[in-house]
Amino acid sequence: MLMLACTEAAPPSTNCLHRAIRKSQQFLVKRMLRRRPSLVDYPGPNGFLPLANAIIQGEMCIIDVLLSSGCSVHLGNPQNGRTPLHLAFYHGHLPSARILLNKKAQLEAVDCNGMTPAHCAVDANQLEMVKFALESGANLEARDACEWTLLMRAVVMDASLELIKLLVTHGANLLAVDGLGKSCSDLAKLYRRQQAGDYFDKVHTFRLEKAAKAAKAAALNAAKQATTKGLSAAVDVIG
Repeated sequence: MLMLACTEAAPPSTNCLHRAIRKSQQFLVKRMLRRRPSLVDYPGPNGFLPLANAIIQGEMCIIDVLLSSGCSVHLGNPQNGRTPLHLAFYHGHLPSARILLNKKAQLEAVDCNGMTPAHCAVDANQLEMVKFALESGANLEARDACEWTLLMRAVVMDASLELIKLLVTHGANLLAVDGLGKSCSDLAKLYRRQQAGDYFDKVHTFRLEKAAKAAKAAALNAAKQATTKGLSAAVDVIG
């Protein structure tokens, strides 16, 4: 009598899912998650959860599959606290950033270094992502563990002058100081960012001149109002 042995295939592992995401195997990812839905909650060998890895790879189709399977938009790497939104901003993946925000991802979430997604975009010199962050309401003066604002990190991390100008144009505080009492101008000198330092000097001069003109205009207006009131009082007395 011939005996046939039947064995059930082993359930997919986190490593299998990680490889499928890296190889852009969308249908294999779907099949694995149908067999073992809980895989979305376990990090891969690099410490990142499946959704985070899909964002790093820029795989929009797999991102959609993972979100449909119940992936959290708030967890990316349990060890360093980075969220999927941090990674989308760092890697310059605007489509996934839009979707994550629509799914209620936190724009001001902070990682273990106190960095927001906008800080990550600045670090990676992602001009368009910084624009998107500001348009979406990111806190321009958010501070990391070093007490660096977005503008301070832009100076320290050698971001482009164009990105620095973008932050200043949106109202970044040039007079703010970090945990060691260093301003943006101080950091520009310390990190030898001469172009940035020259630009800050020009902005300081422009803002001082503008403030002086505004003060002068306000003083003239007050003087005119005082003169008008004096004349009105004199007319009333004569009358």
